[in-house]
Amino acid sequence: MIQRPQTVYLLAMIAIIAMSMFADLEFYTTRDADKTEQVRVSYSHTSIEAKNGKSTHLNTALFSLLGVSAIIALISILSFKNRKLQASMISFNFGAVLGILALMYFYSFYMDYINEANNTLQIWIIIPLFLLFFNYLALRAVLRDERLIRSMERFR
Repeated sequence: MIQRPQTVYLLAMIAIIAMSMFADLEFYTTRDADKTEQVRVSYSHTSIEAKNGKSTHLNTALFSLLGVSAIIALISILSFKNRKLQASMISFNFGAVLGILALMYFYSFYMDYINEANNTLQIWIIIPLFLLFFNYLALRAVLRDERLIRSMERFR
């Protein structure tokens, strides 16, 4: 199970998801022109800082979708004997990661936090792209294993 390449790719996905869920990685910040208000959006929460105080809101949809993606990857690892189920779970995980991308767009650009603000994207915005890459590699490895098993059955 561990020696298979798709297991390594899926474990890398789980590690990246855990890092983004539990570390305070901000992927979007915005600040108004006179620098009195600032909004920071991370994978777990949104914090709004102003002169009169600070408020924090949880990004529960994004946080839960990250958790769902990690659970799907874990189930895919544990279903190593059933390659068709593993391939379908990995394919379903593509939808979860695309949902993460959509929610990141919603939490950063669609929400109008401050009018006439300076918006900046942080480097952590590329984490879902790594998730898509490792998901693709895992799916390719599962399909390669399936082709190998089918070719071995023809030789019997």
